[in-house]
Amino acid sequence: MGPIPIGLEDLVELVLKQDPASGRKLPRSRSEIWNTLAYCALIDANRSEAEARYLYQLIESRGLLKFDEVLKLRTKWADRVRRMLNNEMRKLSQGRKLSLLSTFVENHVDEMNLCLLSAAQYFLDQKVSRSFLKARTSSCQNTADLVGEIAYPKSEKHIYRIGLTKTILWLQDFGLALNLCPSSRQVISFVDDDLGFKVKPSIYGEDQELAEIWTDLFNCIAKVRNVAEQLTNRLSKPITTRDVGKAIWYYKSCQSLLARFRAGLKHRLTPAALIAFLDQKRWDLDELGERLCSIEEIDRLASELREFASSLPS
Repeated sequence: MGPIPIGLEDLVELVLKQDPASGRKLPRSRSEIWNTLAYCALIDANRSEAEARYLYQLIESRGLLKFDEVLKLRTKWADRVRRMLNNEMRKLSQGRKLSLLSTFVENHVDEMNLCLLSAAQYFLDQKVSRSFLKARTSSCQNTADLVGEIAYPKSEKHIYRIGLTKTILWLQDFGLALNLCPSSRQVISFVDDDLGFKVKPSIYGEDQELAEIWTDLFNCIAKVRNVAEQLTNRLSKPITTRDVGKAIWYYKSCQSLLARFRAGLKHRLTPAALIAFLDQKRWDLDELGERLCSIEEIDRLASELREFASSLPS
């Protein structure tokens, strides 16, 4: 495994100060637990978090993501959402929002309907609540069992279209599953590009058995956990897999915004360079995260990162 990228240690320390897991608490109501899962359900490998948030805000503003509404509408949910989004598209000109809504309506709204129905049934059957989550995440093994129960496609209790990344993101929003990190495209890119542990290209295809794919994904998570262990020793303070995974999300999300520009530009944005960018802008991680998750701000952020990275030595 390659060396830890320059500046990652400092970026993880920023996460500990500005975006710590200790700041996230288990909500008391089922509706809050449900709302977080509904948001995570809209995140997709081919959909940025800014786009997922925009979709969530649109659909949620009409009350269509409420737990009781999903159960009431059942398979009619997709038609209601399709109608609402078609109306919204008539207000838009060409651009990111229109393209996103058009793709969602044409290709994804029906599978989202099935996903939410499957999730609602899981909530009912398992009596998901604050106490349920506390009990099911009381140890690393219990947490792994819960993640597998929900995310593994062959599990009897699997929630349709909710995989490892979405399940772990959901739990970590409540300060749980800190020994894990999402097996997201950012984490896979980090393990592949920065650590030099080559992930099989077939991880994205259909030529691998499911068990092999899961082995690859958990190998990625293990590599991030190993980085957390190294930083724990180096900094003489506890660093969780979640802490490193969160730093990776900021770092690789910003790098990916540079990928659309000329070749090689994104690799100038090391974790150390990202911290220098934050210092120049006088932003904290919360301000950066808001821009990464805003469909209104994401393109402007990409341009600002491009300008900054272009000034760095190649």
